[in-house]
Amino acid sequence: MGLDNYLKGKIALYSLSYRDIEKKTGIARGNLSNYLSGKSKPSPSTIRKLAILFATQDKEQEKLDDSQYNDRRFLYMIVLTEMVGRDD
Repeated sequence: MGLDNYLKGKIALYSLSYRDIEKKTGIARGNLSNYLSGKSKPSPSTIRKLAILFATQDKEQEKLDDSQYNDRRFLYMIVLTEMVGRDD
């Protein structure tokens, strides 16, 4: 699975709009569109923002405690970083 499809899946899972993501992370909608189309890859700081966003969504939906949230955020950072590094 490529980064673009992974991001699309997470966005659909959490029912997030581009506007939601922009408001919660500061990632511009144009940049997000480029990640979803595979035109560009997110920077390390953007990966961190996405990892926090996804972990926060998990925390709210799954009622994670702080330790579980931190573990999930770290996991997302690893997964996203590995996906950015791949040439699918």
